[in-house]
Amino acid sequence: MASPFNPFTSDANFAPPPTGATGFGGSPSADGSAFEVAKPPVVLLGVAAGIGVVGIILGAVGFGSWLAITGWVAAGPLAIGILALFVYRDTARRALPAYLSPDGIGFLYAGVVLVVVVGIVVSALGFAWWVGHR
Repeated sequence: MASPFNPFTSDANFAPPPTGATGFGGSPSADGSAFEVAKPPVVLLGVAAGIGVVGIILGAVGFGSWLAITGWVAAGPLAIGILALFVYRDTARRALPAYLSPDGIGFLYAGVVLVVVVGIVVSALGFAWWVGHR
């Protein structure tokens, strides 16, 4: 049975590196998979913004009708649920060894929240107008 690699022996400079050691630029994981830098799930922000815009459109087009409540459902529970999923997945990715946050992701998140809130307000006012005039 061969002895493990010993860096203090006289032939240490000529001995091969131990199994699994790759040096600089190699894979730091034990299973040999590639090293991956985590980024925020920006696609979820785009989906939430799109649903918020749909809520604004349905609230504005259906102002004073039952259609405004569908805009509220889209911009309210649905878009906020997707924002919550973004925060959950982003937090999980931040816990990984390497995380790269692009510049302006906080402003993008705030902008999406603003679009969702406007969608909720417009569609809620449209629905309230409909209920008040029945």
